[in-house]
Amino acid sequence: MDPNPAPASPEILGLSVVALSLIISLLSFAAALGALAWQLAKHFLDGGRVRLYLNTAIWEPEVMLATNRSGRLLLKDDQAAQAVIRGRALEVAQLVVENPGRTPVTVYSPGLAFSGHGKRKHSVVPRMFGTDGAFGPDDALTDKVVRIEPYGRVTFLLDFWTIMCDLLR
Repeated sequence: MDPNPAPASPEILGLSVVALSLIISLLSFAAALGALAWQLAKHFLDGGRVRLYLNTAIWEPEVMLATNRSGRLLLKDDQAAQAVIRGRALEVAQLVVENPGRTPVTVYSPGLAFSGHGKRKHSVVPRMFGTDGAFGPDDALTDKVVRIEPYGRVTFLLDFWTIMCDLLR
């Protein structure tokens, strides 16, 4: 036995310095992992993001724009549908493009992409209609290149019936 035993590790607040340094280093490691997770989340949440909605709509120029926002491509047989049957209105696809990100995005050639069993994938930009500010937030543009500011939205009215004959071939 050694006559001069090694001195005991100093203690702070009832814990040895070794245990206390281990606790502090584990807390620092947890903080570093939290900062890394935040940077990864921020990387995916920042930048240009685009959210799209495709709705069916009936547009009677200068009179009404009836939109079905339920996600189903059906319209009820009401006054708007009767306007289509009588030839006063058009059934169109309403493409809504939103930018939920914090940086502006640019949309080039908004259109529709088609693919299916045995058919080649292709996209088309059908004829577009503009509403000239007559319908507020549903105001449709005809521009082929549109810059969308952060938290902004743009609406396009696409005449998809003009391209259906080509798609069915």
